[in-house]
Amino acid sequence: MPFALRWTMAAIGASQQSPHPEPQPQGGAFAVIDAAGRLLRWSPGAERLLGYPAREVLGTAVTDLLGNGADTARFDASQPSYLGSVSLRHRDGSAVEAALWATPLDDGWLLQADHGSAVRQTELDHALLNGLFTESPVPIGVFDTDRRFLALNRAGQRAGGFTEIEGRTLREVAPPGLLDLDAFEERQRTVLDTGEPLLRVQVQGTAAAPSHSHLVWSETVLPLRGASGEPIGLAHVLVHNTCQEPAPELQRWLLPRRLSTMDTVDVAYRCLPARGPSGIGGAWYDHIRLSGARTALVVGDAAGEGLHAAAYMVRLRTATRALADQDLGPEEVLTGLDAQVKRFMVDFAVPGSGPIGTTCLFAIFDPIKHELSLASAGHPSPVIRAADQGVRAVDMPIGHPIGVRGAPYERTIVPWADEDMLILSTKGLGAADDDGRPGTLLAALNSLASPTEPHAAQADLSVLCDDLIDRLDPRGQLRDAVLMAVRLRHLEPQRYTTWDLVSDPKEVGRARALAIEQLRAWDLSDLEFSTELMVSELVTNALRYGKPPIQLRLIRDHDLTCEVLDHSSTSPHLRHAADADEGGRGLYMVAQLADMWGTRYHDRGKTIWARQPLPGVA
Repeated sequence: MPFALRWTMAAIGASQQSPHPEPQPQGGAFAVIDAAGRLLRWSPGAERLLGYPAREVLGTAVTDLLGNGADTARFDASQPSYLGSVSLRHRDGSAVEAALWATPLDDGWLLQADHGSAVRQTELDHALLNGLFTESPVPIGVFDTDRRFLALNRAGQRAGGFTEIEGRTLREVAPPGLLDLDAFEERQRTVLDTGEPLLRVQVQGTAAAPSHSHLVWSETVLPLRGASGEPIGLAHVLVHNTCQEPAPELQRWLLPRRLSTMDTVDVAYRCLPARGPSGIGGAWYDHIRLSGARTALVVGDAAGEGLHAAAYMVRLRTATRALADQDLGPEEVLTGLDAQVKRFMVDFAVPGSGPIGTTCLFAIFDPIKHELSLASAGHPSPVIRAADQGVRAVDMPIGHPIGVRGAPYERTIVPWADEDMLILSTKGLGAADDDGRPGTLLAALNSLASPTEPHAAQADLSVLCDDLIDRLDPRGQLRDAVLMAVRLRHLEPQRYTTWDLVSDPKEVGRARALAIEQLRAWDLSDLEFSTELMVSELVTNALRYGKPPIQLRLIRDHDLTCEVLDHSSTSPHLRHAADADEGGRGLYMVAQLADMWGTRYHDRGKTIWARQPLPGVA
């Protein structure tokens, strides 16, 4: 590495060591510097962060932007790295605390920065506090290896009446008679010594004053592991066994509370709790944003009853999302889910049939290709209510339930029109016949048609869900149930564009120019910097390693997506190039610039895509 560049980057690096994993790159401030540390590119995000327009900083030394507090003692320039927290100088003279990342280019560096406070807040918010800890309806306590409290969530504080618990043991803060503290501490020692969790241990105790009622909990103690794999703490999860009222609340918490916003689908859903003694079950739904403006729609019903079914449901929903993120077809997702269940049965020695017999319907909606493809694993087929009020069941094969032997799953492609509605449900709603066909649901939908107002039922999906439940009257059903209604729309042609590229290195420059011209037509000049770099890297990658024909496509829906298609099935790999390597950094840079990126395979090749959020869109 040239000495000037090494000195420049060393001046930017922060000399703070952290036992925690380094934060992932974030923020919209980007700059490119050459080997001498001079600024070559300056993004709108960088201007917003520091106040300098590009014309004032291009060609100057990046060190001119360092504040007085910048620490130059540490920098390892051998690989892409997090440079830590630095002090930068704003145009108005004030200091800006920022987190900084650097990615080596062939003859320079790509710098990415964000407010230091934003990075810390992101790490805090996304670790586990909000979703899985703070707002959990289940009491959860976190302890260090000395069995002292590190944290206790709100449900735990309400349940125990604890205050000022940090740094103290449960014995020091628990009210008298809460539980057998000797046994509690023995369970903690066992998990710390063995590194193995204790699952669903029945614990009895007494509530605090004034009720002093008898309580029974199901306690799970989990080891928390550090980077070395050794336990660094404990998490205690308590579920009340004697109170049935929180069960529906628990299941609602396990399911999505807010589905992703989409431009081409509207979604409404209803969840009905189980009417058996447990009040909880394994029915679930999901709505997953995929690449290429596509959407995955999922309903499923985990086998079993009660808390076991709910636990299986969480595993299955997580596995389904992971498989969907690989851009697999509906039948491939169900095949992968089937394999996961069979492996789970063996690896965890699950007693009885476990999740075997789970049903699932998986659909992918493509508003650009105008395609709706579905596959079923023992699940009732859905119903389409056309915009002209016609109602029909989707004619599709019903495959074997998850974990049960049977023929390979099959994909069905069905026609649809704008404003058509897809209605999906689970068996607990009583909407399907014994053969899995939705005869009862069809009858209920037909009964909602109004001769005087033929489009009334199309207007509000939530009203439609409520009306259907009233018609189906599932009060005699013991299982929990899910109903999901989805309105479908195509993506307008003016919101995406495709260019054919020839197999010539000169096409890289042309591709950049085409992309910039389209962004300006869409009034997205803030994304020109990052999009130009991504287009350059993806098209270069396709020209070097792919096969013609090659296409570039930009899609503007809820995000901006850049896609490059070629006719080679060679799988790209993200790697960390060494300092002396001449290449290998393209996909790494794309990964830093994009909100998400991936590869989608098709019959005649692949599509590499990268997605960025639109300015001002949450």
